[in-house]
Amino acid sequence: MYSRKIKFQTILCILLSAVFACALGWMLYTEYRQEAAFSAASRALKEEASSYVTQRQALLSELDELESSAACFSDEARFMVGFLVSDVSDLSYIQEKAETYDFSPVLVLDCAMAETDLEQLLDAAEDQWEVMLYASPFSEETNDDVLTVLSCLDSIGKEQTGVFFLRDEDNNDANVQLLLEDGFLGYTSYSDSPTAGQTDDGTVYFDYSFLSASGTTVESRLAALYQSRAFMLIVFDMASIDSGTLTEDYVVSLFETLQVYTQQEDCSFSTVAETVDELSTSNTAQAEAQANYQEQAAEIQTQLTRLDENIDEIYSRAAD
Repeated sequence: MYSRKIKFQTILCILLSAVFACALGWMLYTEYRQEAAFSAASRALKEEASSYVTQRQALLSELDELESSAACFSDEARFMVGFLVSDVSDLSYIQEKAETYDFSPVLVLDCAMAETDLEQLLDAAEDQWEVMLYASPFSEETNDDVLTVLSCLDSIGKEQTGVFFLRDEDNNDANVQLLLEDGFLGYTSYSDSPTAGQTDDGTVYFDYSFLSASGTTVESRLAALYQSRAFMLIVFDMASIDSGTLTEDYVVSLFETLQVYTQQEDCSFSTVAETVDELSTSNTAQAEAQANYQEQAAEIQTQLTRLDENIDEIYSRAAD
């Protein structure tokens, strides 16, 4: 009797254990299915959101490109190369560099130069070389020198670019107004981010770099100019080259850097005359580019707002 009771209890325990095991197994299976379903749903939501995020990033990139295009009125970056020169003996050096690197040089002439020296220099220079005037410092006090040189150029039938080589330290409203009264079309300017354009009164301006010593950092400015498709006049001081302060190794290195840029389809050497012609139409071109940018930017912003709403809705579903 006792053994049958023990056997019954054993069987009961086995049965109960089996029931508990089945129940536990069912619970674990149910939990697994729920977790799998949740994971699958989460993955689906993430994939859905990822698609919108990808579209959003593409639109932001498109907006950046549009903004860059609106800031550029030219399809090409342009370099002009000038030499601040005061002696006929420097012309052979300029000729050699122009032939080696295939550009048309700009002769930058200090208006403090004596008329006889000026005439001798221009008589020895190539006819196609452009002439740009310079005075340091430039102010109302030194403007008489500028007017004297303008009169001298007129008397010998030599044209100048109409753009004054205005250094940054002399660039102020009074001096710019003085240049306009002298009949200049524009002037050079200096900024960390190279710029070029035309003011509302029609005056053109473009960037410059003046090199009088080796080690002057211009590479970053050249890269910025190339990126923004602007214009830059690079002026080498011949007195510094003659004295060795501006070394030949540095000059050659810089010309090789310029050559790398100008071998690209969207960059070239230019003349001041070509630059002035293009800048003279820049106001209209920039206005059209800006209007186009505003229209397309508004459309892109609408799409971005719609995508943000979709992404927020997906994440709210994931939270629920």
